[in-house]
Amino acid sequence: MRITVLGLLVAQALTAGYQYQASVTIPAPSSGSLTNFTAVISGTNALLKTVANSGQIQHTVTRVGQTVPADLILSSDKAGASLYAWGWDFYDGTAGSAKIWVLIPTYSASTTIYVSFGNSAVSTYQGGSVGSEFDSSTNVAMHAANGTTLSLADSTSNAQTASNYGSSNASATTGEIDGAAYFNGSAGITLPDSALTTPSTFTISLWFKRNGAQPTYGRLMEKGDSDNPPYSTYDILFNLIYAHAG
Repeated sequence: MRITVLGLLVAQALTAGYQYQASVTIPAPSSGSLTNFTAVISGTNALLKTVANSGQIQHTVTRVGQTVPADLILSSDKAGASLYAWGWDFYDGTAGSAKIWVLIPTYSASTTIYVSFGNSAVSTYQGGSVGSEFDSSTNVAMHAANGTTLSLADSTSNAQTASNYGSSNASATTGEIDGAAYFNGSAGITLPDSALTTPSTFTISLWFKRNGAQPTYGRLMEKGDSDNPPYSTYDILFNLIYAHAG
């Protein structure tokens, strides 16, 4: 789920050591509750800029190749005592833009996330280890980050970093959430084989935009060699899915 929070309403926080706080209420699920649900929250506010850019983010760290805030926390309580696990899709300390993936252990009606920041005493990352924003069944998650420099890093703990292949490389471009990879018809990216190990039941999710006419045989994703079945496990095309037995 993507939750867009534009123009965060920021007030003085009650959280000890943190100067500012905003709250985000996640819309209730259609029925019941969900366990270990990952949502995306996003927003832009001048206070989310770094101090060097006249904002209130005091310290930054490097996480999965990105520079992200250290002194920004997500909690289920206003005091900031019960922290969620979160990771960064994108952060721009010059513009004050943030897109964050947060793992909600129990997602039900009136789930509130408190975002606290601006604490000069906090200089280490508070959101958990790399990949903790996803459940244990998530094998690989690639954000393609900022739209300027293409990152093929895996944001899960499995570190399944992809690489370019083909006669020309995929390049960075803008995307629906932030960055994306641009493929010109000859370019592609490939993941380690271990990232595509297929259990009996699995889900693959990706955003794509077709540029021009649909190709005769345009692969979005495949495992193996689809031209020589049964060596391919699956092919995901623009309008259908092929699955091969072995």
